[in-house]
Amino acid sequence: MKFNQSKSFFSKFLFFINIIVGFLIGVCYFFNNFYSDFVSDYAIISVFFPIIFIINFLFFIYWLIRFDLRLIYSLFFIVLFTNNPVFIIKSKKKEESKDSFHLMSYNVRLFNHYKWLKTDSIPENISNYIKINQPDILTLQEYHNDYKKLFNHYPEKYFGLNGENVGLAIFSKKKFLNKGALEDENGRLLAIYIDFIEKEDTLRVYNLHLKSYNLDILKLKADKKSLKEILNKTGNAYKIQNNEIDLFIKHVKTSPYQNLISVDLNNTPYTYVYKKINKNFKDSFVEKGSGFGSTYGFGLIPIRIDYLFVSPSINVDYFKTHDINLSDHKPISVFLNI
Repeated sequence: MKFNQSKSFFSKFLFFINIIVGFLIGVCYFFNNFYSDFVSDYAIISVFFPIIFIINFLFFIYWLIRFDLRLIYSLFFIVLFTNNPVFIIKSKKKEESKDSFHLMSYNVRLFNHYKWLKTDSIPENISNYIKINQPDILTLQEYHNDYKKLFNHYPEKYFGLNGENVGLAIFSKKKFLNKGALEDENGRLLAIYIDFIEKEDTLRVYNLHLKSYNLDILKLKADKKSLKEILNKTGNAYKIQNNEIDLFIKHVKTSPYQNLISVDLNNTPYTYVYKKINKNFKDSFVEKGSGFGSTYGFGLIPIRIDYLFVSPSINVDYFKTHDINLSDHKPISVFLNI
């Protein structure tokens, strides 16, 4: 087998596009490892990273089929993200066991309270789905307290709500030993937490929700004015997210227990915000998940912005992204060997 380098115009043109794609991946790598105001202004690029990465992978396949040495360029950018994969293939998929502790997280989009979906059955459908899956502890983001009766089968519950009766919720089969909330400098609710006992070990569960970009990809316009507004909006949100995650990390370091962190990060795994939390905790999806792990409906782009992190000493048996469309997010579950 002999590799060569085609000199045709078409190959040169393709490699020029490949260079641009590689440059964008390099930018994402920089954003994943560093933080600055400049990074904040252009953080939106990380949302499109899965598509950029897939295009680069297709270039690698193309050069490989043609035995072209330019495959080395594409391969370099594939290897760059081996510790933070876009797609995970698991050869042996370990299912949940009866002895596993089951934690589920779900951003329920206020249970369709304002009728984004033209149906009245969303709250009951969500409740029924959760009853079928029977998580030991359930954490909800964008929770609306008008629907708390749907979860009366949980003996323990804790809410963090704002003036509009919405916010965060934790429902549990386990008795709470302690509970509390974390707010930012402006008094905005950032997280709630509870402590409980599982097999003689005391654990803490956090439910965390970071600032949203509030973008609708279907309404984005490709003009200069709109692009500037998008960059300003996402840049400001990213700065807030960075401050929020710093506050959270400071708080979680004071926890005397092993921690389970349920979070709608409102950001992808290719940002510094993600890396700050992943530096100290295991990402359950990376440990035992498979596929893209997409949790949010952002057009055709597979976006993973919902996470279940655990302390390094906790063993992950199985991770599941639920394929159900009752919100703009998908629920996720982790089964733990505690």
